[in-house]
Amino acid sequence: MFDGDTEYETSTSIGSPAVHSTGNIPDPTVIVPTATQSQLFDDFSRKYREQFLPVNVGGQNCLQPFFAGQGNYTAYDNHELGNKQYINGGAPAGGDVGSITGNQPFDFLTGAGVDARDPANDVTPNDGSVPFINKSGGFQTLQQVFENYQPINERGLINAPSDPRTNGTRQLYFAQQWGRNAILINTDCRSYRDIRMKTAANADETGSRADNPDRTMLGATQLAWLEQTLLDAEQAGTTWKFINISDPIDQIGPIGGSLTLVDPPTTAEYGTLGSITSIVTTGSTNNTRTVTVASAVGLVVSQGVSGTGVPANTTISAINTNGTTFSINNNATIATGATLTLTPAPSTYGPVSSDGGKSWMGGYRAERNELLKYIADHRVHNVVFLATDDHQNRINELLYSPSGQTGIQSSYVEVPYCLEIVCGPLGATGPDLISNHSFALVKKLADSIAN
Repeated sequence: MFDGDTEYETSTSIGSPAVHSTGNIPDPTVIVPTATQSQLFDDFSRKYREQFLPVNVGGQNCLQPFFAGQGNYTAYDNHELGNKQYINGGAPAGGDVGSITGNQPFDFLTGAGVDARDPANDVTPNDGSVPFINKSGGFQTLQQVFENYQPINERGLINAPSDPRTNGTRQLYFAQQWGRNAILINTDCRSYRDIRMKTAANADETGSRADNPDRTMLGATQLAWLEQTLLDAEQAGTTWKFINISDPIDQIGPIGGSLTLVDPPTTAEYGTLGSITSIVTTGSTNNTRTVTVASAVGLVVSQGVSGTGVPANTTISAINTNGTTFSINNNATIATGATLTLTPAPSTYGPVSSDGGKSWMGGYRAERNELLKYIADHRVHNVVFLATDDHQNRINELLYSPSGQTGIQSSYVEVPYCLEIVCGPLGATGPDLISNHSFALVKKLADSIAN
């Protein structure tokens, strides 16, 4: 199951440029250059093709053997949609967008989105009076590119005239029975969701606005289908019901807040990083002071760097997003092919500690509660949600409010026979940030967040 973020539009790790920006958030009225239709199509197609190239020269061909080795199910998430306004398919479409200058002419008459800080945009009217992002040309272009490069069966368009949010959209959600004992239910968590809400300071809004009972992630048609599919599976005697969702549905921190760790491990307990020898593939100069290494483990700012041509007391001053290119604090002339040694440095690891606005608990609590209450009330057993997006592996029980008081923690109880498995990214974060893999460290870390 390839569960979303099947490409990273800003990645430059193999020398390929990032995509052109799809829009401006949180305020789309600010004039900025935005990708035209051809740029959207070409840029994102290129990013999918990069999955078949080795990350490092001489390395294995990335995901090519994985794709060739077995069948795959796929879902999409925020990065396939540019990680800006198009990630909210059920949000208001807003005005025109798609111009290399930010001014007329635009390729798309709608799709710029609306201001996520304004509570008036928290719920899109579902009466046909406001166009949805999922009907905009930019969204549909990115959706088409996703389908071009992923193993997606064509299921046609959805006929739901009473649900304008969903009517006429491509059906990406489906259920697949696997023998007598298991069913996989693959949801679409992007095409119909209301806007990811922001505060006035442009932080995720995870407070009381997330309790709005009219906010949706799945849309009415898909939610009803999901609930009926679960009930049918239970009544048919299917033992295990696996539901694939691209964003976590469990709860990490307190409602609208962040988790306070109890006696967490120190950075030293996580182990040291970067105690390896790396080979320079691009020489550093007095002007750029930028070093590219063939491989790196856990680069850390202020980590010491030594080697031929490197002055004493040289440290890493900045790390690029590709994870193997960094700047140093001293002028140096380092020959291509020189050997560098990175001084061991404390880990910078920190566990996920809050439910962001992208998650069910952080931004869509009422619909989350409705779904979990349905599972509990109808005694649907052995439901396992499969999720990703958080850069962390975890297994968690699920809590809900039988009374529907989603903003009151004391009203929550456990959903019987139901859990979630969250899997971290395949390769988005580079080398491990923990080098101490002892049971004692793992237990201490788990205990620190189990409250």
